[in-house]
Amino acid sequence: MREFDAVVTQCHYNAVSNRLVVAFANKSFFSVVDLSEQDSLYWRLPALACNGTPLVFASDMDKLLVGYDTNHVAVFDLLNRSIHPWTT
Repeated sequence: MREFDAVVTQCHYNAVSNRLVVAFANKSFFSVVDLSEQDSLYWRLPALACNGTPLVFASDMDKLLVGYDTNHVAVFDLLNRSIHPWTT
């Protein structure tokens, strides 16, 4: 692990589901933390080959929408911990 890998680049908090999405300088650490379960790691989001750096987050109770600097959009299903078919 390099020094700058642990640098947080963006965060998004969903008050309804009490989850915190954290993007790091190292894209493989892109994670969702469930704050209602003693700050436990809920899911480490999969790295997608076509996506660059995450720029925008929006979430609902069970979906996370991520917009990337490569003009791609990824939709993650947080209940099933999978990539939603709407992902481009």
